[in-house]
Amino acid sequence: MMTNQEAKLAETLKIWADHINNCRSSGMTVRAWCKSKGIHVHTYYYRQNQVRKAACKEAQQQERKTSVFAEIKPMEQRR
Repeated sequence: MMTNQEAKLAETLKIWADHINNCRSSGMTVRAWCKSKGIHVHTYYYRQNQVRKAACKEAQQQERKTSVFAEIKPMEQRR
């Protein structure tokens, strides 16, 4: 179960993921988009980095859950 702090961070990351997608699909440069939204460019890139790290962490956790190990049998020695 998530703590309040974890839930708040997850919500913030979701909001910023939406902002990043909106910026990318706007056809504007990051600087122009940020200016139109009243967001500092440094804040945008900081949050983008946080979203990327969270996405990588989530992907690694999913990979661990779905990893399947195959049994490897040794080959018979050839003479």
